[in-house]
Order: sequence, then structure tokens, then C-alpha cells
Amino acid sequence: MKWVTVTILLGLLFTAVTSNDHLPIKLLWQPKPEDPKNSFIWFNRTSYEYWSNSLDNYLEAYRTPSLTPGRLEKLVKCNYTNPPEGKNVCHINVDSYTPCISTNYFGYKKLTPCVFLEINKVLNWKPSYYSDMSELPSSMPPFLKTYIDEKTVHPSGWNTVWISCDGETPTDQEFIGPLQYIPEPGIPAYFLPYDGREGYLSPVVAIHFKQPQIGVIINVECKIWAPNIIHNREKSTGIAKFQLLID
Repeated sequence: MKWVTVTILLGLLFTAVTSNDHLPIKLLWQPKPEDPKNSFIWFNRTSYEYWSNSLDNYLEAYRTPSLTPGRLEKLVKCNYTNPPEGKNVCHINVDSYTPCISTNYFGYKKLTPCVFLEINKVLNWKPSYYSDMSELPSSMPPFLKTYIDEKTVHPSGWNTVWISCDGETPTDQEFIGPLQYIPEPGIPAYFLPYDGREGYLSPVVAIHFKQPQIGVIINVECKIWAPNIIHNREKSTGIAKFQLLID
């Protein structure tokens, strides 16, 4: 099959600079290609196993708390009204991220891949949060604004760093297809800040590409949204870009 070079983003690495302390906040992505300089996730129905196995290995620390020193004995279930107390750490149930789970090969076997995103650990960095719909940037995607409007019926829902992804160009947006964010398009405040506590794992969000176009390279652009995060394409702050090709 011939394929057209357009562009995607399934792996994810960005640097966001906060307006108050200028700490580099990165959004990291998995699975990684064998070549660390390569940002392509390139596969088909016969070459998907590398990618699903890579995600399986990456998520093992989340499934098996004893692999991370201090995690097992400090693990608690968290939510917006019950953040971790003392030196406890939040449980992250990646086995509930259906269809982005091991038994489904993380979607790769069905050509509907999942990419996992996490914020890098920056000691004591604390985001600020939007608190009203009028504060949301005009450039924020409509789907995310709608989601925020529905979620923030409960005021604690505002305490979230939001995430969105889309095709970089109109053509990419046509080819990328619908996306699903699991468990949601954001990182709740109860995971932040990272204060160096033993047993901590960064929260992860899975992006499920539900119907990406076959045979083209898709450029995807992802953004992280908070009042003290700056988006700058030239400096790659607050923005992540990567490519996906399914042939």
C-alpha cells in the first residue's frame, strides 16, 4: 500500500515553562522506538508486538507496587476529596484503562493504538488552576471546554492540569480520527506536587487513537493547560509533537 507523508504524534515529549518559576515541565510518552532519536511509532498487523510489549514492560511498575521501593506499604486510593496524607502515594489502576490494556495489546493489534503520557517529576513544582469557564483560553479545544464545564459541577474538579491532543494541520486533523482520553483528559491535583516522597509514580493518561487513517504519517500536537504554563511552538514549551504511521 502506498502511503502519503502527512504526519502524527504518538510518542510524546514536550517542555513546558511555568510563568512564575520557569521550571521545565515535560510530558513524556510511551512506547518508545528502539532508536531514542526517533519519534515515530510505525507498525502494522504483523509488527505490533514490539510496541505492545514495550508498554507492558513500562506499566509493570504500576501493576506491581513492590517493584518501587516504599510504594507497597504507602499505597492508598485517592480522589479530589481524599488526597494522600503524610507520605502516602496514590494508587494508579492501569488495568482499568480499557481498551488500553495488556490483554488488548494496547490497541496495536487492531490498528487502534494507545499512547501513555506522564508529567516528568519536577521537585515541588505546583501548577496553578483555572477556576471559572471565563478563564479558559480561547485557543483551548471546544471538546475540552465542554468536558471541563461538565466535570466542574463539583468545584474540586477545577483542580486539574488539562491535556488535549489533535492533528497539527487541518489535514492531520482529518486523518487522526477520534481520540479517547483514559481515565480523563487531565492530571488531578492530588497527584501534585511531587515532593520527593518514596514510592511515588507519575500519573499516566492513555490516549486511544480510535480510528486513525492507515497509510499516512500523521503529525499530532498535544498541549498541557494550566494558567502558569506557557505554549510556545518555537521553544517547544507547553506543546508536544510526534508522528504515527500505520501501514
